[in-house]
Amino acid sequence: MHIIVSRGLNLSLSGTPSSRDEERVHCSSFSIDFRPFRGAHWQLLIREGEALLPGQPVAKERKSGVLFTTPVEAKVSAIVRGEKRALCEVILRPLSYEVAPVKEDLFQRDAQSLLSYMCLHGLVSGIRVRPFSQLVHPDKLPRSIFIQAVESAPFIPAAEWQVAGREEAFGIGVRLLRQLTDSVHLVTQDPFFQELGQSLPVDLHTIQGPHPMASPSLHIQHIDPIMKMTDIVWSLSALEVVRLGHYCMTGQLWIDQLVAIAGEGFPTQRYVRTFPGVAISDCIEDPGSRVRLVSGDPLTGSVVGINDHLCGGDSVISAIPEPSEERKWLHFFRWNRSFSRANGSRRCQDIAMTTDQHGEERAFIDGSLYEKVMPFHVIPILLVKALLADDMEKAVEYGLLEIVPEDFALADFISPSKSRMMEIVRDGQSRFLSVCLS
Repeated sequence: MHIIVSRGLNLSLSGTPSSRDEERVHCSSFSIDFRPFRGAHWQLLIREGEALLPGQPVAKERKSGVLFTTPVEAKVSAIVRGEKRALCEVILRPLSYEVAPVKEDLFQRDAQSLLSYMCLHGLVSGIRVRPFSQLVHPDKLPRSIFIQAVESAPFIPAAEWQVAGREEAFGIGVRLLRQLTDSVHLVTQDPFFQELGQSLPVDLHTIQGPHPMASPSLHIQHIDPIMKMTDIVWSLSALEVVRLGHYCMTGQLWIDQLVAIAGEGFPTQRYVRTFPGVAISDCIEDPGSRVRLVSGDPLTGSVVGINDHLCGGDSVISAIPEPSEERKWLHFFRWNRSFSRANGSRRCQDIAMTTDQHGEERAFIDGSLYEKVMPFHVIPILLVKALLADDMEKAVEYGLLEIVPEDFALADFISPSKSRMMEIVRDGQSRFLSVCLS
């Protein structure tokens, strides 16, 4: 299938690295992040100060039994908890990167046995299960699997750069996923993946258009739509496929990732090759108080500090300048989130974005505005209002099962009401999920 995306918005933000060159960055500590998995309840299996062996379990999800493991020999530096002592992340200090391989022919296993093995050996942390972007369950095989081999959000390194040089591992990872279901879809726009996919057991699809064309929600709605809660669909990035293939080849968890250091808040922008979940301070120097650090791209990332770690799955450290308190001349012609034709700066190629919201929160004004940047089969304003009213039946009717909070990032960006739509959807889905699981 060739998917043409007609609605959306490409943001050309200033601060993108100008050179493809990359440098290796030493990792003094890394984080195993549990926050992306809403509705999961974790049992901690380690103590602070304990030395861990490669592949040793760190935490177990209580209901499903899914284990998260450490990829290398490490020492537990800190255990970070949030509200009601919920486990947020475990900070580890690597002691040795040498791992004794324990190879096993996973292709000899049937689908159910392979899924159980993956859940017990830390191979599912990068996989998201739709609806609602949940954690993999060892008893629920996927109906279909979507491999996201395209990126369109600001600053994120191209999927091709993460896979180049590791084509063999990528191919083995695809074949391993094919053991779980007959429906594996590879969605891309790069000739690199189009050529690579010709020799792999996948359904190859191409896509073109503005951001958010890389959203798995968009791919799923065009190819294999989710209609009910029991429709189990996996989505994962091309880099996660490489991790699976590397484990099949060597018996070791893949610990390499390309990370972009981007944004106007940095004096120089570049790419670094480092450890997933690396400490922010290992990659950059403190940019000062007038800059906001973000783990992830500026649209969907999380605010972090210089002493924090890269959040799970993120491949960008963004730096966005805080706005000046001095009002600039003709400030109303500068770029803002109004997305209005009256704004004379909409034609700018490189947007110098700050953290200024250009206004306070107010009532919803024009619901049709959000539909211009959201190519999904949902009615954004009606869905958000249904969630605010806690009318879950209406919310499902308006497309709650088909989206994740990150799909509302552009709606948040251009919103005249300055409402936090991603937060509204995230909280609504969490409430719906808690009712379904109870």
